[in-house]
Amino acid sequence: MNKVKILLKQHSYLYKNNEYDFYNTSNVVDTNNSKMQIIILEEPLFTKIFQVDKSIGKIENFIDEKIKNIFPQNGDILYDYERIRTEGLLSIYSIKGKKKVEKLIKEAKDVQVIPIQFFIREVMIKRMKNKKLTCGVIIQIGKNYYFVYIKRGLITCNYISSNLDEIINKIELQQIKDEVYIDESINYVDTYENNIRFIKLNIKDQIYEKLY
Repeated sequence: MNKVKILLKQHSYLYKNNEYDFYNTSNVVDTNNSKMQIIILEEPLFTKIFQVDKSIGKIENFIDEKIKNIFPQNGDILYDYERIRTEGLLSIYSIKGKKKVEKLIKEAKDVQVIPIQFFIREVMIKRMKNKKLTCGVIIQIGKNYYFVYIKRGLITCNYISSNLDEIINKIELQQIKDEVYIDESINYVDTYENNIRFIKLNIKDQIYEKLY
């Protein structure tokens, strides 16, 4: 079964190295009998982490209640969750893009939607060989800088901006004291005076392997 991969941006999408707007979907993407992977770019991930009883089995009612009372509700939001049962932790997250995804999936039999923030986390966890990794990550994809803060393997906050200063200021406001891995292609560390502990690392190559 063929695997269709689409990069979803705010105002367009990338398919087979070509960029299209959302008025042009009907004859572009062949989703018949296909597995489909949609990677959401340019959208922040809204996350909330809850402490839950380890003994709780099915927690769907708890999740539904939290989504209804805490998360945005506008018909264009996708929701999902992760649970670390051994830690008693539940992470619920949401991201904008439901309407654009629905335009693209058509008759696809198997659709996987992944925020880019999760690709970044996956690469770092594998790179550090630590499922309970705690660190920050900055990478540039296209014109945007992405910051993802991972705590014990879960994404706790993230920012997207075309302005690197804005990203740095937000990290400082959060008073993040853990190491921040920054892709080695971003040349600015020596020109800033701040309290952030930067470590340069080649992250971009592995991310791009997953994207393209």
